[in-house]
Amino acid sequence: RSETPQIVTGEFLVPDPNALAVVSDIDDTVLRTGLTEGFVAFKNTILSSPDSRRPVPGMATLYQGILEADSDADCKPSFFYVSTGPWNLYEMITDFLAARGFPKGVMFLTDWGPQDRYVMRSGKEHKRSTLARLFASYPQTAFLLVGDSGQNDPVVYIEAAREFPGRVK
Repeated sequence: RSETPQIVTGEFLVPDPNALAVVSDIDDTVLRTGLTEGFVAFKNTILSSPDSRRPVPGMATLYQGILEADSDADCKPSFFYVSTGPWNLYEMITDFLAARGFPKGVMFLTDWGPQDRYVMRSGKEHKRSTLARLFASYPQTAFLLVGDSGQNDPVVYIEAAREFPGRVK
């Protein structure tokens, strides 16, 4: 059967490889999820609207400051947001980020269900593989890595800094 061609309108971000790249965790770094609190995280994720979700205080201001301080007319920092949250939360997350004043950015989310090596999605493995892809895709780019201790972000970020010397600010 033949399909009728569709015209769609969308937006995409093209990171400048010469600009700073900010890689930010989402859960409990920019969006209060209570990820380490079990039922609280489930309730916040499934039952809350973007309008009722709470940001981590000061993070939108910090990111806007990075955007303004480290940019000129031709070279603005790029933002990459990473979460073990599933892709079906994409719209909620992007609505939340926009409503709270966070810079637009590329999302790296996960699929529901068990992964090849894990029964549950591993935040550490997801961040490791995302960072490896970003460092390989942008070999001349310097990175600023932002996270919290709930899913061992500092451990993953230290590993990345050791694996890619001179690339992490």
